[in-house]
Amino acid sequence: MSKITKLLYIVIAIAFLLPLTDLLLRFQSTVSFPFKLTQLEHYPMIGKYMPEILFWLSAVLGVLTILFIITIILWSSIKHELIFKKSKGKLQIQKKAIESFVNENAKEDSFIKDPKSKIKITRHRLKIYLNGSFDPNVVLPSENQKFQEDLTHKLTKLLNAPREKIKITLKLNNLYKEEINHHRVE
Repeated sequence: MSKITKLLYIVIAIAFLLPLTDLLLRFQSTVSFPFKLTQLEHYPMIGKYMPEILFWLSAVLGVLTILFIITIILWSSIKHELIFKKSKGKLQIQKKAIESFVNENAKEDSFIKDPKSKIKITRHRLKIYLNGSFDPNVVLPSENQKFQEDLTHKLTKLLNAPREKIKITLKLNNLYKEEINHHRVE
């Protein structure tokens, strides 16, 4: 975890602790402690500013909590299958089936070695991340672009994407590492 992330978490934790400390001090009389804690208003430096700080901190935390809840509600969930429902029935296409289709098409073109695909399925989106190795010196960019367009077209045709309103995105990641011969003695 980076230092900035740790610092951010510490600031958030302190922001949550302040209202809790105020509540603890206000309602300490409901529990019998062998000692008595001083009210926040009686502390010399921060006592007179504490009610205002707690008000604004509570307002900000309330707004952030509401935004967090809205984000959770609107966040698109990742699915493991595509489901097409019609009046005649429903068709379910598993994520693994699409992955194997993409891998087989990548193997057919034979310029990608060891293709591996990862697929993210959301409600109306299909994102395909295809990892493989090909020499950029041998494979022309136009070949690469043509392969991506062909594969996207095949998937669009297979899934009937325009009619089903599915957006297909394909990202090709080249894992090629050029071999460098290092000589020990020159």
